[in-house]
Amino acid sequence: MLKKKDDKPLTPNPLLSEELFDYLNEIIESSGAECKEEISNIINSTMGLSIDAVRKRVKMTPRLKAKKLMYRAIHLPENKGRQLAEKALAIYPDCVDAFIYYGDICEEFEDAEIWYRRAVQAGERDIGAERFEEEAGNFWGVNVTRPYMRARALYASTLVYQDKIDEAIVEYQDMLRLNPADNQGIRFELVPLLIIKRRYKEYLRVYEQFEDEVTFGWLYTYFLYLFIKFGAVKKTQDVLRKAISYNPYIIEYLITDDDIPENEKDFYAFGDETEAYNYLDSCLDIWINNPKALKFLYDFWIKYKEQN
Repeated sequence: MLKKKDDKPLTPNPLLSEELFDYLNEIIESSGAECKEEISNIINSTMGLSIDAVRKRVKMTPRLKAKKLMYRAIHLPENKGRQLAEKALAIYPDCVDAFIYYGDICEEFEDAEIWYRRAVQAGERDIGAERFEEEAGNFWGVNVTRPYMRARALYASTLVYQDKIDEAIVEYQDMLRLNPADNQGIRFELVPLLIIKRRYKEYLRVYEQFEDEVTFGWLYTYFLYLFIKFGAVKKTQDVLRKAISYNPYIIEYLITDDDIPENEKDFYAFGDETEAYNYLDSCLDIWINNPKALKFLYDFWIKYKEQN
């Protein structure tokens, strides 16, 4: 998988979570089921079955045959994985996950960008123009669109790592248009870029879209925005207190020089130190660019601890 400079994967591979849904969707569509009861009966009939047993009930289209190869490829050594990716594209030239695979194994971001762009283009063809328009706003809810959305997130990430920030913003914003529920957490990638670029009106629209969000330091970034725009007014300080109540570790790491453990940045749990590690890994630059805000954080935290 494409690596960051610290040689860690950009994202975990989500293919395995999609295979069952691929097969269920094919069974439902081929059956002609339309009402909720019919669809529910089909789903219930597969409950408890192994993935192999479900697969036997499916008419394996070229698309599904190619994707099945990619389920295997991600577990194999690179030379064998490449062979399966090549075979998948021979079976189904718009196999998005085959293009993603080639991007994942690239050593350079420039090369990965090319492959991920090709994956995005394949996804557009795979979905089709009519369905693309029909499903806008529900792109994660339709299984056929998920490879496309994963490809697009990876493509945008390569733009970020090459400092093509404005281009990445365009990608992330359009992904939120296609999937406003944001099952992929694109908002967390987008908002630091908007703050860095001082595109505050656009940031505020994203914040308001997810106003009830409290994970991944969401309120710390909102505090920073308020501090930049309005200074240390009461509302700004109230937001900071609320942010601290959800995760006090983030402010501690922001005002100290402690190193972030590399092995703690793959996953995080809300409210603990792992969330702080991940937030700083993603958002530290926006704070470094605002030293006055960091100074205020330091003074505020000293007083806060004395009073609590």
